[in-house]
Amino acid sequence: EQLHLQYLLQYFLWCRCVFLVVVAATAMTLQELSIECRSRSNSNISNSNDEASNSVHSSIPTTDGDNVIDEPTEPIKETKVHPSPPLPPNTDSPASSSPPLNILFLSSDTGGGHRASAESLATEFLSQYPSSTYNLLDVLSDHGVPPWNASVDAYKHFSSHPRQWKAFYDVTNHRSVEIIADVHLKLMCERAIRRRIKEFNPDVVVSVHPLMNNIPGVSCHRISQETGRHLPMFTVVTDLANCHSFWFAGKNTAERLFIPSEAIRAKALKAGVAGEKLVKVGLPIREDFGVQSERLGKGGRFSEEGQRYRR
Repeated sequence: EQLHLQYLLQYFLWCRCVFLVVVAATAMTLQELSIECRSRSNSNISNSNDEASNSVHSSIPTTDGDNVIDEPTEPIKETKVHPSPPLPPNTDSPASSSPPLNILFLSSDTGGGHRASAESLATEFLSQYPSSTYNLLDVLSDHGVPPWNASVDAYKHFSSHPRQWKAFYDVTNHRSVEIIADVHLKLMCERAIRRRIKEFNPDVVVSVHPLMNNIPGVSCHRISQETGRHLPMFTVVTDLANCHSFWFAGKNTAERLFIPSEAIRAKALKAGVAGEKLVKVGLPIREDFGVQSERLGKGGRFSEEGQRYRR
């Protein structure tokens, strides 16, 4: 009975914390929106006044003695974000013709699969874009706030307590929790994440972790606005048949979501991801597996060609 009471008390404390986080996040969001609306309103008023002044000025001709001189007004030039050139297709053309890239992978050591996927993708990038460089960044462990900066330690605990892991997974695998997490991370971590990404000066950002999609995507968008150079972000889902809803948190910020199967496609579409953003490519694997697969032949290891290779 004492154990049940303890669990019940922890549950109510957890609910209270979530409630307080939601209230604080909502208040801060409303304040941020009001400030943004006021600044936009002032900016629009200022722009309208400037346009009115320019139109009046342009309508009044200037005189040079007895001659009337019309001064044409030059259009105002706006600074726009120029998109980077699209990635070249995977063809048999020499890889040396592709320009080098600086790739930033967002991952975390919550299991070995995320880092392995990032390294596999990095190897392929280096083969397609010679002289490229890449880095792996764990934005939550380095620049997150509790509880996000304890994800690695929490995963180690859950990996040895599967029932707790299943309960935690089921509780958090909902859109409502995703919204709370996004609001919390945006208010508390987005600026630090943006500064950290800018330090690497990447040409492309690739997320291979479910907790590093929406807010880093927001950061990439703001970096594009600040620098005038388009910084694309992509998500590579590393779960084959079933995945957490956090994978699709960046559905509005990621330019493409690379998925491994039709089962993940169905989940993504159900989560509201636009179909044109989904690209089914399978799971990223090490190049050694691909070499072995080619040597086994089209029939695989159980074909005659595969049996001969295995001998």
